[in-house]
Amino acid sequence: MANKRINELMDLIAENGFTAYTHAGTIHPDELMGGSLLKCVFKKTKYYKLENKSLTIRRVTDQYLRDHDINDKNALIFDINRGRFDHHQPDCPLRNEDKPTSKYAALGRLWAYIGEEVCLMFGAIDEEAAAIAAKYLDESFIQNMDRTDNFGQQEFPNTLSFLIKCYVPNTNDSDLLDKTYEELCKMIEFKPIIEFAVKHGNDIQKAKLIADATPTDYVILDQFIPAANFIGTHIKYTLNESNRDKGCWNLNSVDSKLHPISIKQEDVKGCTFIHAAKFLAVFNSKEAAIEAAEKCLS
Repeated sequence: MANKRINELMDLIAENGFTAYTHAGTIHPDELMGGSLLKCVFKKTKYYKLENKSLTIRRVTDQYLRDHDINDKNALIFDINRGRFDHHQPDCPLRNEDKPTSKYAALGRLWAYIGEEVCLMFGAIDEEAAAIAAKYLDESFIQNMDRTDNFGQQEFPNTLSFLIKCYVPNTNDSDLLDKTYEELCKMIEFKPIIEFAVKHGNDIQKAKLIADATPTDYVILDQFIPAANFIGTHIKYTLNESNRDKGCWNLNSVDSKLHPISIKQEDVKGCTFIHAAKFLAVFNSKEAAIEAAEKCLS
């Protein structure tokens, strides 16, 4: 998968003096995070790396766009102008036609267009991992931002949206609002959000490869991978060295509802802890953890 869509948007930005456009006035979380996403991606392009250019997000009115003949065909515009990255038009698409609350906001529409390419750009190991990462980020983060923007904080409370509003001054001073927008884009950088999602996608892919090479229903990991990443494989339990208690080993259930840790603490010598929810047990040796896994499977 080439960066076709990213390159298209970045070229539009370059053709407009390294500028993208969003709406003026009050700052909302979707166009703030949309701007943060675009700035993050821009830093991966030739314009930033080779030409030392920077991306400016101009906050303007619809009238300004009309007066200067700026539109979706000749510029990157989001959250304004009823264009492809806006969501104020009546026919704005839904993620699920049966769920009105699945409506996209500006951040979601941007991510839907370039998300998989962004994940590859930030280190997804293959296209499947990129698709997993992009979907995970949409479902875990972006959909919540979109719902809050479309339907309000009262109906769909969102912690980050609330925090952003705390930093936005209650003013009609456009210069102050523009300055605040830039400061918040720097403060809430999108890079670690993308990297977290990419790691998740890569770990899912790695888990599939590990499961394919593992004949038993438990797997001993040489580095931590969340047990839930093995859902959909034959693996029922994972074992890894504890990162909390040196020398200890954890036994993790992949799905504690289907395959809980069914032993009692006294069943295995060396068991020091079993979580009440039956998804984790801790042992003072690798051998004890293996014995517990085999007892859970017997």
